Formats: sequence, C-alpha cells, structure tokens
Amino acid sequence: MNKINLAVIGLGNMGNNHCKDIANIESAVLKGVWDVDQERVSLATALYQCKGYSTLDELLNEGSIDGIIIATPHYFHKDISIEAFKRGIHVLTEKPVGV
Repeated sequence: MNKINLAVIGLGNMGNNHCKDIANIESAVLKGVWDVDQERVSLATALYQCKGYSTLDELLNEGSIDGIIIATPHYFHKDISIEAFKRGIHVLTEKPVGV
C-alpha cells in the first residue's frame, strides 16, 4: 500500500493534535512539520520522528509531500494554501480558509 506523505504547518494545540492523529492513520505518514517557532519544530520532530523544516518554502519545495494540514492563525491560511497549490500539494486547512 502506498502511504500518503503529510506535513503539518503550525504546531500549536490543533497542529499537535493533527500530528497525533496522522500517527494513527495506517495509510498516512507524517513526513514533516513547520512552525515559526523553531523550538516547537524541534519538540515535534523528536516526538513524532519526522523532519522539521526551518522555512515554509523549504517544506513546500521538498518534493515528497502529498498534502499539508494548515493549523496556523487564520490570517495565514490563504497565502500558505496558494503557495501549496502552486506546487500541486493538497491542502486541508483549519477554518476560516481566508478572511
């Protein structure tokens, strides 16, 4: 079975919940995480055994990410989504999608 490679953007409460949930999905792999707070990235990479990225562009340009889950403050949702779509990456975003 091919697994879907996912990444979580934003590692607050909801982002961490998504990371935990992905770990329980047999057909998915948490491939990476990113947050503006690199301490959160370090903690998540240790906890979930995934790659941490130092910039959003680094994550989006990685090449093996099939989809992202955006769990940032709402005013970032639109711009992150557009950048992911430009690269052919599927997006699941917390609400609202844009303001």
